[in-house]
Amino acid sequence: MRSVPDTPRETTAPEAGGQALTPQDRAAQYQLAQLQRWRGGTGRREPAPLSEEWKRIGAQVRRDHKRVGSVVEAWELCVPEALREHCRVDGYARGVLTVAVESAPARFELDRALRGGLDGRLRQLLGTAFQRVRCVSAPIDPVAGA
Repeated sequence: MRSVPDTPRETTAPEAGGQALTPQDRAAQYQLAQLQRWRGGTGRREPAPLSEEWKRIGAQVRRDHKRVGSVVEAWELCVPEALREHCRVDGYARGVLTVAVESAPARFELDRALRGGLDGRLRQLLGTAFQRVRCVSAPIDPVAGA
């Protein structure tokens, strides 16, 4: 086994401005360079211009509207006005319609409506992709619920 000297052997590196580097510093620099190569760059990315962010957000909103827009329309057609005031569509994924309900009585009324045929009417309008309604407790924002 090789013995390690008590004092570290110093070398100079051009990127260090001619300063002496210890073996630990060189190992750290090597590891950093390796990580940067694996990441595919220097590790620094310029922030995207604001116009690019708006385009990305707009595309996401259009995708969400295309996916959920028909579901919201079917919800508005099927659910009675009195019940719509207390719940709103929160999302739709993999055939599961998530509905935010503001209170336990409203949740009970929604459950009664679903068992009374609302589930079947939604299935007729949305097709076979619709599987079930999932209720979650959440406050209803008057603007979002309208």
